Amino acid sequence: MPVEKYEPLKKVFYRATSGGRELVAEQLRVRRSSPAAFTWPYEVGKHGVFYVHTRGLAERVERVWRQEIQIAALWQKLPVTAREHYFHELVVDEIKATNDIENISSTRKEVAAAVEAERSMGKASEGAPVRRFREMVRQYLALPSEFLGRDDLPPLGFPSNLSEIRSLYDSLVGEEVDKADAPDGELFRTGDVSLNDGVRELHAGARGESAIRARLEVMLDSVHESRGVQLFAAFVEHFMFEHTHPFYDGNGRMGRFLLSLRLSRLLSTPTALSLSAEIFRQKRRYYDAFTTAEDPMNYGELTFFVEDMAAMVNAAQARLLSSLEERSDRLNRLEQSLHALESEGAASELALSIAFLLGQVALFGPRAGLSLDEVAGVVRVSKQTARKGIAELERLGYVEFLSRRPLVTALTAPGLTWLGLVE
Repeated sequence: MPVEKYEPLKKVFYRATSGGRELVAEQLRVRRSSPAAFTWPYEVGKHGVFYVHTRGLAERVERVWRQEIQIAALWQKLPVTAREHYFHELVVDEIKATNDIENISSTRKEVAAAVEAERSMGKASEGAPVRRFREMVRQYLALPSEFLGRDDLPPLGFPSNLSEIRSLYDSLVGEEVDKADAPDGELFRTGDVSLNDGVRELHAGARGESAIRARLEVMLDSVHESRGVQLFAAFVEHFMFEHTHPFYDGNGRMGRFLLSLRLSRLLSTPTALSLSAEIFRQKRRYYDAFTTAEDPMNYGELTFFVEDMAAMVNAAQARLLSSLEERSDRLNRLEQSLHALESEGAASELALSIAFLLGQVALFGPRAGLSLDEVAGVVRVSKQTARKGIAELERLGYVEFLSRRPLVTALTAPGLTWLGLVE
């Protein structure tokens, strides 16, 4: 017996040859009363939102967990230096993508510069030059402290109240929001906002600050009560934030950061930091998912929104896995090259150790080089000893200096070839 296709209620209505309204009413009753249904006291129009844990969603979530196991296995095999630099590259890609989705002008170079400024100086550098996106970068760098095996960065928790949402908003996108678009209420906007396509209204945010507060309280309650399948609840919470539209500007970037923050506690941080890039690739699907969810003829059902978001996570994981596998293979070839060079006596053990570090930086980006302090710290030698190893590689023509003060070194084109990183 064929399984009946699970479709949006709007399609059920239009497919009916007769009695469409009655059929939809019965389907809605069955879906909302199903043991597999999850509901929230949050309304779209006049209908409380819900999703049904369908067979399709069960298959999606199983695929998520299977791919997470593969990602974790590959990630844990990477050296710490490779993990840290790859994480920084993911942060650059995530911020660039979340800006691109909103048509915010930014380049990888300026985001990478902000990552480097925050990474190397941190909060202790009060006199450091201000770089665009520096505050946004600071929030993203706080996601994975335990995931990188570090304890020098305080982990960032999900906001526990409305004031913390506003504080996070100010830190994340405040510097990019025009003064005219700054929140004019106690915490959020007071005026109305809507999106349209030039012909009709596509979306209207919650009207008035009190309504915004009430809706975001539902979202926060959902986050902190840990009910049901948390991955799917995270997608519903993302919908709530974006649907509420609590600010005049910056809602998309803020909403996707909150989603990354939520996912970083449910999945691996690399997966959480790969989603915005996938959303940008599937931008039409992302916005269509909201349109379907908000359609009055779907009566607040978010099953298909959740399924679309899960599908984008699946796709993001697949791309991440492909990248990890390719870079892991190249890292293995780098290690083999170093063993061969060591056997040949091509350079000292110190120089080869430094070359291995610089090779990881070249493979995992986004920066080109390492500072003297970083080299000395990872190799566990004094800075004076590290200078000797770097000088040896420079004499061989395999490294160059990107900066003298501070001293920053990187592999040259011959150095990349010497290590087998390029043909």
